[in-house]
Amino acid sequence: MKIKVGITAIVLLLISILINCNIYAATWEFRWSNTVVNVPLGGNLSEYALIPEARLYRDGVLLSDANISYLREGDWLYFMSNVNTTKVGTYKVWYKASEKEKYKPGTCTGYKALISFVVQDLVPPNVDIISDILFIQRESVSPNQQRYEELIDEIKANINAYDNYSECEKILNHNIDFTTTGTYDVEGNAIDSSGNRTTKNFKVTIYDSSYPVLTFNGSGENYLKLPLNGNVNIRDYFSAYDEIDGDISSLIEYPMLKIDELCEYDYTVTVKNKSGNTTSKTIRVYVVDDTPPTLTLKTHNLLLDYKTNFEEYDFVSKVSLTDNLPINYDNLEITTDVKNEVGTYTVWYSYTDGVFTVTDEIEIKCISKEKPKIIADDIIIKTKSNVNLKDFITIVDESDSDVYESLEIDDSKVNYLKEGTYYATVYATNSSGLSSTERIKVIISNSVLGGINIPILIILIVFVAITIGYGGFFIYYFVIRKKKNKN
Repeated sequence: MKIKVGITAIVLLLISILINCNIYAATWEFRWSNTVVNVPLGGNLSEYALIPEARLYRDGVLLSDANISYLREGDWLYFMSNVNTTKVGTYKVWYKASEKEKYKPGTCTGYKALISFVVQDLVPPNVDIISDILFIQRESVSPNQQRYEELIDEIKANINAYDNYSECEKILNHNIDFTTTGTYDVEGNAIDSSGNRTTKNFKVTIYDSSYPVLTFNGSGENYLKLPLNGNVNIRDYFSAYDEIDGDISSLIEYPMLKIDELCEYDYTVTVKNKSGNTTSKTIRVYVVDDTPPTLTLKTHNLLLDYKTNFEEYDFVSKVSLTDNLPINYDNLEITTDVKNEVGTYTVWYSYTDGVFTVTDEIEIKCISKEKPKIIADDIIIKTKSNVNLKDFITIVDESDSDVYESLEIDDSKVNYLKEGTYYATVYATNSSGLSSTERIKVIISNSVLGGINIPILIILIVFVAITIGYGGFFIYYFVIRKKKNKN
């Protein structure tokens, strides 16, 4: 029993020794830093070969006094000789580390590392601007893609860029409107293959040296005759063309056309192309009267009383005037030969607007509105007398001094051979066509003394006696009697 226990104890002791030996066995490890090394283009590689660094750790503790050596050539495909510092790129090189006194290479973790040498171009391109202000002719419309690229290439040609290693890409930043004149800021960038950028600024001026052509299409070379107050579209007489914008007739600016009075004046129209270049055209405008006035009479025959006051008669009311000019009644002339006598006369009308004169006339017929008056007392004629009844008749007519010539007597019922009382009819017509008729008494008698009508004589004697009687009474009553009363 004791032997078994002893054997067991020996076994356990051996196992414990083995375990303790494994627990306390040292671990060695290389840890690398600067495994990526940036080398400037054209740099001396030997100045950068020592940058990668390995450190030795034992059981995770840095051995600061380790004497580490490096092997940079080997049989792992990547060699230091492969690194070309004249060409941009990334080159791989195997590095191996060893510690001669403390550790043999090949048996320690991390003793080799793949180092990257990155050859970089850090030099930006050189850029020269040929012209600080580049001038480009304005485009008529927004350029299509092909034309746009041509214009951009023209702008890029203003940039001279060269690099120490590669070709440069030119990039522009701008807001140029190739259809609108003006000066625009442009940022020109030159970028090499490594992304190095150089920026220079300049300006681009979009200009337009062309001016529109304004054409007058009137019948005259540089003048235009327009009818007074006519319906005129002045746009029909002008057109405009620009070598860039094409037909720009719709852009012509027209001042207000004055055609409401006879006159002449200079008339100027202007047109601008889209660049603001302006062309003007001046013509002489003559506003002319090509329409005569109209003179319209309300009547051409007028019947008036011969007693009318023709000096105050409104002959103007008989005419109507129209014209394309304002009517000026001071230019209306009325000439008349009308008299206050029965007859036919003429009134002449004449009107002028300063250019045209129109005339017309009215025939005036003056008439009387009063019939002739036939005056005749009873006619007493001796039997068998050779008399003419006209000798006993008076006709009164103020309008016609010759009305007596129109007297007609119908005495067909009068018997001049036999005593008796008869009636005759008297007719008279004046020059105005007005007639009067009277029925007169004709007495045929043998008692006519010395040709005196006895009844009339008696009447006259009675009249004279009465007149004398009334006259004496008047003198006595108003003269003699009043004198007596005063006394």
